[in-house]
Amino acid sequence: MERERQELVVVDGRIQSVMTAIEDGLYTPALKTRMQQLEDRAAQLRASLQIAGAHQRAVLTAPRRFTTQARKLIGALRERDDTETVLKLRRMIGPVAMTPAAGQSGLRFTLRARRVCEG
Repeated sequence: MERERQELVVVDGRIQSVMTAIEDGLYTPALKTRMQQLEDRAAQLRASLQIAGAHQRAVLTAPRRFTTQARKLIGALRERDDTETVLKLRRMIGPVAMTPAAGQSGLRFTLRARRVCEG
C-alpha cells in the first residue's frame, strides 16, 4: 500500500509537469496521450488505495463486530430459549463442545472452531 502511495505522488507530479508544459504552449498529440495515460494510472492507484483502506478498516473492526454480535445473541438467549438465535450463534462461532466440568458441578463449553463474523 505504501508503494502505491509513493507511486501516486510521482504520477501526480508528472501530471503537474505535463500541465505546466501545456500552459507553456507545448501541446502535442503525444503530450495529450501521455497526459491521459498518467490520469488513468492515477485513477487506478486512487481506486486501489481506497479499496485497500476499506479492507484494512474491515479487518481492524471485525473482532469488535464479532464480540458485539455474540454478546447480543447471548443476551437474547438469556431472555428466551430461541432455536433461531441458537443457530445464529452456532453459525457464527462454529461447533461448541459441552463437557462436564472436572470436579465441579456444571458444564464446560469449548469452542472447536472460531470464524470471524461477516458483515
